[in-house]
Formats: sequence, structure tokens, C-alpha cells
Amino acid sequence: MDTTATTNSSLNINADAEAQGETAAHNTEPQACEEGKGRRASGVCSKFMGQWRGLTRQVVFTLGTLCVYQLMHSFKPSDSYMVQIVAEKNVTNQVYYDDITPVATYAKLPATIVMGLLFELAGYRIALLVESLMLVCGLTLTILAQGGYAVPMLKASEVFFGFNFSAGFLVNCAMFVCVSDAFYQLACSVNSITMMAGNVLSSYTSQCLVRFLPNYSDLLYFSLGSAICCFLCLLFGVLLGSLKKPPTGVKLRAWAKYLVHSFHTHYSSLTVVTWSVFMAATLGVHTLVNSSWKSLLTDLAGDGPTPNFGAISGTAYLVAMIVLLISVFIGKEAHKSWLESILVLCGSPIACSILFCLMGFGQRVKSVASVYLVYNALAEYVLMIASSMIAHSMDTRDKELNDKDKNEDDQKVLQEQAALLGSPAKADRFASYALMFAVNYCISLLIQDTFMATVDATNAYIRVWFYCYIGMSFALGVFGTTTYIIAAIPRNIHSCNVRKNEKN
Repeated sequence: MDTTATTNSSLNINADAEAQGETAAHNTEPQACEEGKGRRASGVCSKFMGQWRGLTRQVVFTLGTLCVYQLMHSFKPSDSYMVQIVAEKNVTNQVYYDDITPVATYAKLPATIVMGLLFELAGYRIALLVESLMLVCGLTLTILAQGGYAVPMLKASEVFFGFNFSAGFLVNCAMFVCVSDAFYQLACSVNSITMMAGNVLSSYTSQCLVRFLPNYSDLLYFSLGSAICCFLCLLFGVLLGSLKKPPTGVKLRAWAKYLVHSFHTHYSSLTVVTWSVFMAATLGVHTLVNSSWKSLLTDLAGDGPTPNFGAISGTAYLVAMIVLLISVFIGKEAHKSWLESILVLCGSPIACSILFCLMGFGQRVKSVASVYLVYNALAEYVLMIASSMIAHSMDTRDKELNDKDKNEDDQKVLQEQAALLGSPAKADRFASYALMFAVNYCISLLIQDTFMATVDATNAYIRVWFYCYIGMSFALGVFGTTTYIIAAIPRNIHSCNVRKNEKN
């Protein structure tokens, strides 16, 4: 009896223990899942934060100041309603498009070279301060344009606006001289994200403000306030020490020799030339698409309601910003991944050709607008990668050079350049980032002007424009593929020889 009772009680205890164990196992499964998700989330966050390690507090402060500058510079609610603004000043659309707008087109080319030279000769602080003052002057003239002086003052304002074209690459180059090459892609991503954020805020803010403001011209005051904030942001950066004042006494002759040597050094590299031509062509086509997609949607709408261009434009910038944010969190670096490089050089032009085909042959406004959203995000991502790859290629070219090629004068100029740009770590480099990017932007402007002159001479239909974009993107893809293969062959031969030597 006692033995049986003892056995039964032990069995009951074991059963209870097994039941408790199963219950505990079931209870711990959700906890394990939650912990796994937490680890993955913390892993993504730690990977994102890990990209910023190695940057000093001074550099982070400088990058933050530049990002605020770029955000406020991109916030211009008046840009979406310039046609309505000039109409309130008794200027017809024909006069605006035929006499006023071309002034900015012609001013961009010399202004870009001037800003690039100013960046190299006086440092990024002076260049950005001058650029922000140009924006303030242009908006002030636009506000004051009234009566019989409206057209001349609007033309003068377009000259000042021509200098704003260089703001995108000036901030990029300023970040390049502040960080090491390991942070180039991250710097380009952050700059593009802040630019997109400013455009998104500008588009949606203008949509809201026009419902409450009595006149479209009142939007200019918001743009002017943002431009003044740009200037004050840079000024406070100088006063607080994040943007140090440049030294004086740099000899122009020495700088001219430095710039010539820099051009000869970098344009003798096939990789630099490949990415430079790729960026210039991509930027040229992208600017043309941004200036023609509204006409395409208007043509598709016909007698129907006019598409909401402000909402479409804001959504396009928002999608591009999300794509760039994802690229930052992923943390892939194109210069370390041959697959990403070949996808950008070869795959992206083919993808753009397909998207242009869908836009050119599209019949519905919503479908064409959706394709434009995809294209804009892809183009902004490709331009970000191309910008970082140009800077990487320039630094790689510098590392390949023998120090024997640098005489005492070159070393002195390089030391002055390092002090001027605030980047002592790059005292052994010949990289003239701003001037190189200025040349690329000028090439893109020449592409745009040539295309527009051809279109105006032939009176081409708006859909024909997109058929031309297809051919241009396809030709760019062939160029990227060919040059990448040519540049990759010597590298592969060199790596094979190194491996053979190691085995022997």
C-alpha cells in the first residue's frame, strides 16, 4: 500500500513537473521571439550608429551645420508658384519663359565655375556664405520687382539664382574635406536626405499656405526668411567655431599650379573619368526629366482636371528621401562592393530606359506619375553613389602617386590647402573636389542646353522628349559597362599576379 501510494504520488509529481515545463516552454517562446526581434532591431541601430564612430565632435558639429544649411536652402515654397507670382506682377507667361527664365540658364554655367574656384581659393565657408547671400539678393529683387521695372529686376534676380545651382555639390565637397574617405557615401546620403527633406517641406507647405494667403507673392517672404536663416546658420557656425575662418596670404600663382596639377592627376585616371562622365550625363538627363514631366502630365490630362503637381512633386521627394534613408541604415559602401558599382554603372541606365519607355508610352496620369516617383528615387540614389565614388576615386588616385612627384612648392601648397579647408588629414592629397564637381555640373548644363536647343529647333512633341531620354540612358549604360570592363581588366590581372607571387 505504502509503495503503491509512493509510486502514484511520484508519478503525479512528475506529471505536474512536465506540465509546468510545457507551460514554461510555451510562455518563453513569445519572449524568445521578442528577444530575437529586439536583437535584430538593436543590430540595425548599432550598425547605423557604428557608421558615425570615428567622427570627432567638431566634425559632427560641422556636418550638422552644413545639413541645417542645406535643409533651409532647399525650403523655397515660392518655387512651385513662380508663374502665378510673376502674373501678379503683370508679366505674361510668354515673357517669363522667353525672356526671364533663359537668363538663369545662361548664368548657371559661369556661376558654377566661379563658385568652384571660390571654394578652392577661399575655402568652403566663404563659398557657402557668398552662395547664401546670392539667394537672399535674388529673392529680394523678386519681391521688389514692380511696375515698369519688373522685367529687368526679375532678369537680375535670375542671375543671382544661377549661383544656387552649385549649392548641391558645394555642401558635398565641404563634407568631403571634413571627413575621411570611409565616410564619403554616408556624407553624400545625409546631404541628399536633408535636401530631399527641404523639398518635401517646401512642396507641402506651399500647398497649405496658398489656401490662406491673399496673394501668391506672399510665398516669397517665406523663401526669403529661409534664405536668411541659411546665412545666419553659416555665420553662427563661424562664430561658434564649427566653421573656422580661413587664413590669408595664399598666393594665386601657387594655387593655379596646384589646380592644374590636380586636373592632370585625376583626369589621367580612367575610374575618375568614368564616374565623372556618368554623373554629368545622369544629372543632365535627370534635370531635363524634372523640367518636362509636368508638361507630359498636362498633355495626358487634356481637357480634364489639372494634375496636382505640388503633391506629386512632394511625394516624389518623400519617396527618394525614404530610399536614401534605407541606404544609410543598410550601410553598404559602393567602393567596397563591385556588384553595387556595376549595378549603378550598368543596371541603373537600363532601368531608367525602361521607366522612360513606360512614361513615354503611358496613357493615364496616375500611372505615369507613379512611374515618375520610382524614377526620381532611383536617379537621386544613383547621383548619391556617383558623387561618393568620384571622391573615392580621386583619393585612390592620390594614393597611387609617388611622393617623388611632389616638390617643395607642391608640399607648401598642399599644407596651405589643408589649413584653408580645415582638413589637416588631407595634407598629402591633390584632390580639388569642388572644381572637379563644378566641371561635371558644367558638362550636365551643356547636355541640357544642347538638348533644349535641338528640341526648340525641331518643335518636338513632349513624348518625343522621353523617347530621346530612352536612347540617352541606353547609351550611358553601354558607356558604363564598357569602361567598367576596361578598368577592371588591369585590376584583375594585378590581383592574379599578386596571388601567384604569394603562392611562389
